[in-house]
Amino acid sequence: MLQANKEEPEKLLRKLAEETLRPGFAIYDMQVSYTKNNVRILVYLDKLIDPNGSPTIEDCEEYTHLFRLKLEALQDARYSEAAIDVSSPGAEREIRSEEDLIRFADKPMAVRYYEEDGTEKKSVFNFIEKTSTGYRWKEAVLKRGNTKKKARGEKIIPPEKIRDIHLYLDF
Repeated sequence: MLQANKEEPEKLLRKLAEETLRPGFAIYDMQVSYTKNNVRILVYLDKLIDPNGSPTIEDCEEYTHLFRLKLEALQDARYSEAAIDVSSPGAEREIRSEEDLIRFADKPMAVRYYEEDGTEKKSVFNFIEKTSTGYRWKEAVLKRGNTKKKARGEKIIPPEKIRDIHLYLDF
């Protein structure tokens, strides 16, 4: 097994976290924090085979158990006694890649972007496709109470004009 002192701690922990994954899962994000006497590891687990990317509580518990075994195998008290938190990236997760744009294309997304004049806007769209000039979006049809807001059309936004994209919950 790898020794904790042979690699940078975060790289080692990331490698062990990746090795712990079962097929159909990915690490969406991982954060490690240190205190004087403890290490806290926060893993956001993405379930690639779920339409919403949401792991179950059982998935998180199983991953935590398997990851703990890998940490204990290091025989380093800092890691074998680490606090491990495993959860979903959340219902309004940030979309970080073109693959995720395609994966969640059927879901509304809150897009913050800059207009040509530099003003920032936020709209809720459905992703359509990537074009030669940017990403093509259709304004999402949203439910507001018992009414629906009608979509107004399509828009192409160059990638460099996009500040961030998050899944949007529409109740």
